[in-house]
Amino acid sequence: VVVLLLFMPLLQVCTLLQVCSLTQECKFPDMSDITVSSGIGQGGLPTHILTHTSGTVAEVYSFGATITSVKTKNGQEMLFVSGSSKFDGKSPIRGGVPLVFPIFGSGYSGPSNPVGLPSHGFARRSNWKLVQENNKVYMMLNADLVAQEYKEIWPHNFEARYEITLFEDGFQIKLEIENKDSHNFEFQALLHTYFNIKNVDDLSVKGFDGKTYIDKLKNSEEIAETNEEIRISQETDRIYKAVDKPLLLHGMDGPKSEVDITLFQSSPRIDCVLWNPWIDKAKRMGDFGDEEYKKMVCVEPGYVSEPHTLTPGSTFHVGVTMRYK
Repeated sequence: VVVLLLFMPLLQVCTLLQVCSLTQECKFPDMSDITVSSGIGQGGLPTHILTHTSGTVAEVYSFGATITSVKTKNGQEMLFVSGSSKFDGKSPIRGGVPLVFPIFGSGYSGPSNPVGLPSHGFARRSNWKLVQENNKVYMMLNADLVAQEYKEIWPHNFEARYEITLFEDGFQIKLEIENKDSHNFEFQALLHTYFNIKNVDDLSVKGFDGKTYIDKLKNSEEIAETNEEIRISQETDRIYKAVDKPLLLHGMDGPKSEVDITLFQSSPRIDCVLWNPWIDKAKRMGDFGDEEYKKMVCVEPGYVSEPHTLTPGSTFHVGVTMRYK
């Protein structure tokens, strides 16, 4: 497999650490199945291409450490990115897998909510740095590299590790957060995955039956899911709680139409957001095409129905494996 680790610790210069330039191709000893090349993507933003010997290729932008493409061996694209995404280095990239941290949406209720952060936090709006160290690749960011306006609102010392593993038939992502501070802090985290589907009319998701979801379009009413197969025919914005079995997404664009989705997390429970903006909201979004709601669905693992408290020196992780059937 191919492994890409994305970190958020303090950027330091040492003899064991090599920062890859935008034009450099990085080769890793004892990892001959990995080739990483760096260059310039849309909007002049730095990108990193990760190629697996099976033929699977991933693209990651330094801005937000956003994965914008995963094409498997047969060339089938797993991720959706809007044709209207701005790629301006200021607005989050609309599509792929944006990282949501340290808040989801506008945050959570309670005095510790960091009021004033942008929607979904600062991780997807910050410029990360690619580093080669100990045969691994990291994207690095910490409070010293975060915009001052955000540090003043969320002044905690943390380290995050974001790992991508490529397979012949899919990929896996894992986000780990470590509390490097001397006190507890609270946060929310989410892997905001946009799947590339053929047509929303043919989409179905299985595996949520028996779970309770928070319907954000109905004043956060909690509803028991009784449907074995979920179909989308209107704006959908739900947080499924305590998801404990694999999901099956049917309707991918390409020769393989089904993807197995396995969620994992260090805490006893894991949330999963199901989202599609549908017609009216799509028209209101400035970085999303009016008809693009037909071509995407978000299935997003994370910890967002409430904040997670992390004690000093402890870690939290959330991840998902996605493979074509």
